[in-house]
Amino acid sequence: MCCCCLCECSTRDTKGLTCCCILPIKCGVYLIGASILAITLACFLDIFYQLLNDDIHWWYVFIGVILSSLLIIASAFTVVFFTDDNESTRGKLWTACLFVIIGVSLIAVWCTCYFLFWYKKDSVITGNDGVGFVKATRKQ
Repeated sequence: MCCCCLCECSTRDTKGLTCCCILPIKCGVYLIGASILAITLACFLDIFYQLLNDDIHWWYVFIGVILSSLLIIASAFTVVFFTDDNESTRGKLWTACLFVIIGVSLIAVWCTCYFLFWYKKDSVITGNDGVGFVKATRKQ
């Protein structure tokens, strides 16, 4: 039994189409949707985890949340696609991919600018007592 026989992910219209040369197209699209949700979750956890750090300003997290609003919209488009697979929601999944690229890029630029220009300490210490602390320079 192959993957396509179990999940019935190929139809007559999509037979022979692949994603990344190995996955059936429908399986690849679902993998992309799951990746969008995982990236959104990881970015939000990373941003909100900085609230526990006493050396980082509260407005760093606030602006990070505003910039990651594109990720929330992309996740909403993905959930709508998972709920109802039709032409309209497939088009929104393409928009969701673009929003993730733009949102992650904006967050990366924000983090770089904050730690290079506004963060006043010589080293950035992240972590907590349970996990441990990681010390890095501002440029790292």
